[in-house]
Amino acid sequence: MTQLRFRERDADQVAELDLFRVDACWSVALHVGNIDTIRGADFQARHLWLALRLGELERVTRAVATEIGYSAMPGPGAAGRTEKVLQRANELADRLGDRYAHGLVYLAHGFAANMCGCWTESLALAERAEELLRDERRSSWELNLVSIYSLINLQYVGDFPEFKRRFKRFLDEARERDDLNAITNLQTRLSYPLYLAADEPDQAREEVARGMRHWSRRSFQLQHYYELFAQTEIALYCGEGAAAHRTVEARWSPLKRSLLMQSQIISLEARQLRAR
Repeated sequence: MTQLRFRERDADQVAELDLFRVDACWSVALHVGNIDTIRGADFQARHLWLALRLGELERVTRAVATEIGYSAMPGPGAAGRTEKVLQRANELADRLGDRYAHGLVYLAHGFAANMCGCWTESLALAERAEELLRDERRSSWELNLVSIYSLINLQYVGDFPEFKRRFKRFLDEARERDDLNAITNLQTRLSYPLYLAADEPDQAREEVARGMRHWSRRSFQLQHYYELFAQTEIALYCGEGAAAHRTVEARWSPLKRSLLMQSQIISLEARQLRAR
């Protein structure tokens, strides 16, 4: 891709402050993107532009790999561009020969497949990413993303026994790391099916509430969408259609203002939830 060309330079040829700027944008793009998608996309654009401008191979590879996931957010309509970014990321990871870089490409590719509804493919890619990233000390946040999207894929393909087994492992690991983001994501978006399968809707509600207990309420973030999704599905399971409708309607405007529905998969999920 012409727009992903760069003139390669060694890190010692680049000012430390410029490298710091790239790394700061990368950190925000990766971490905030799983909380506030639009702000994450803003910093990913800065991250990619700065990395290409500086030309340091490791940072360019990381930036192009991250772009795969952001490129895929509009859904299948963006598949052509996403495929080109993926090809470029694979080329760069091969040149770099770095286990972490390949793991990041697999993670982003798996996320892109999830955004397009390719659950089985996304699950296989997430599993490969986990193999590559698990022994990397710098990869706790990346493994958090692996856990969320692996479980969502398992939920959609209907492999409940494997979903149950992995959920426990991922939650135990998140608690060992004291990872608030991972714990909140798991307890709000993914814990409730386990309790509904056991016909324990009250416990499902409590687990979702526990997951959000320490999360900010100052804006509507991805975690608030997860909470909305879980609460509505629990109400529908209990036959509380009017309550489910009130929950969705009360939060519909904040959801729209958050711009989370710029992601096609969230838009589709939210609209089918409202229709139900």
